[in-house]
Amino acid sequence: GELAQEYAGMFRKVFSPLSIKVMIPAPPSSHDSQKWFDLEDSSWNKVLGGTIETEADLNILKQIDAGAAKVAALVEREENDVYVAGFAQGGCIALYAALCRARTAGVISVGGPPVRVDVLKAKALHTTTPVRLLCGSDDEAFSVPACEGVVGGLSSIIPDARLEILKGGRHDVSLAEVEALAASIKACAKPSQ
Repeated sequence: GELAQEYAGMFRKVFSPLSIKVMIPAPPSSHDSQKWFDLEDSSWNKVLGGTIETEADLNILKQIDAGAAKVAALVEREENDVYVAGFAQGGCIALYAALCRARTAGVISVGGPPVRVDVLKAKALHTTTPVRLLCGSDDEAFSVPACEGVVGGLSSIIPDARLEILKGGRHDVSLAEVEALAASIKACAKPSQ
């Protein structure tokens, strides 16, 4: 979906009984949709593991960093432990924010590729943050093998990086995926929480 409001009802239904506060930061408006950064589909490989070759590639990383700064500012206002999660581009922003910008209790990316592992290695400040990639088995945009490769790369700098596969999940946010997200947050939580 394009707008966070589309998901608000699902999030309230799943997280309210757990006494978990959910904030859904809106990405900046761009063209006719809302997205965190301008990126053509063919450029995902550059963000994931290709080479930074052009000014446009650097601009993408600047946009990701700016989005992560916005999320980090929200996290810093909270007094309790915060788990950051995002879907697709929001997952990319969530990972970058939690590892490179703000101390969080954990981060979950739902169907979202991270910034290149070499960029995260260079910029990561919070390598003890639990990381979960939640990937649908039928996700056509970010496949299970791609997720496995990312977790393998992240595990060299993040000891608690894991892949969780949602059977039948696609590249969308459904109630099943929000429930899987809640389960991931509960699993990441420290026993004292």
